[in-house]
Amino acid sequence: MTTFDIRIGYLIIFVLPVIIYYLFKFRGRVFVIYAILSLAFTAGSIELLTGFEVYKILQICELLIWGLVIYVLLITPKREIPFLPYIAGFVFICIVSYIINSVNFVQLLLFFRRYLLFIAVFVLFHNIQLSNTDRDNLLKFVILLFVSQVVVNIARYPITNQTEYYIGTMSILGGSTTAIIALLGIAFSFGAYLYTRKTIYILLIFGFLFFSLIGLKRGHLFFLPILLLIQYLLYIRFTQEYYLRNTLITALIALTITGLLLYSGFTLVPSLNPEGIL
Repeated sequence: MTTFDIRIGYLIIFVLPVIIYYLFKFRGRVFVIYAILSLAFTAGSIELLTGFEVYKILQICELLIWGLVIYVLLITPKREIPFLPYIAGFVFICIVSYIINSVNFVQLLLFFRRYLLFIAVFVLFHNIQLSNTDRDNLLKFVILLFVSQVVVNIARYPITNQTEYYIGTMSILGGSTTAIIALLGIAFSFGAYLYTRKTIYILLIFGFLFFSLIGLKRGHLFFLPILLLIQYLLYIRFTQEYYLRNTLITALIALTITGLLLYSGFTLVPSLNPEGIL
């Protein structure tokens, strides 16, 4: 049985200032969103310090999300479920698959519970009415929560070294979360840099990359350059002239970055280079 280091739980001190700072900035419906995010981003530390398991905390978050979605749809005069035909088609295909395959009804419900939650969040933000102040504060809150996870992973590195356990303060297990958070953070930071040209976003890109390497995530080293390339091509497609020329220049830059990322991966992630060639 794996024994987890309770000291990692105390790294919640890097996240609590963010949560406390925004505690009194939200009211009403947006406060529920604040509570959901606060619980989700500290679930791992809560389990380490109290024994209250992560999956139970996430169940509470799910209930809050569904409750808020239903409430918002009931009180919104011009409520709308975007892409409803596609959602209905998705549900129909799932039901047909359930009928023709040897899947029991409970498995179908668990599948719906997992994937319809993302649709529920999309519907929520499509219909919820937030003031400009709430919108700005919520965006800043989310950004700082993501950044705090980078700080936590860096702080726990001297304690645990590279390991798939301890995904910031969010979870103890589930290493795929590391890759998801890293890719989301890098994609957002790169997009923000393209429009603002602020150096802080470049630093964040390297921060999230380091966050992922500490978590022993290596697959993104191969497809991250593709993601960034697509982002940049879309950017120059809609904002600049000489699209073809810029595309060729970008391709050369992307190949260089890909080489650097792969080299970094082989030298910093032991499982990518077990023979120690590089």
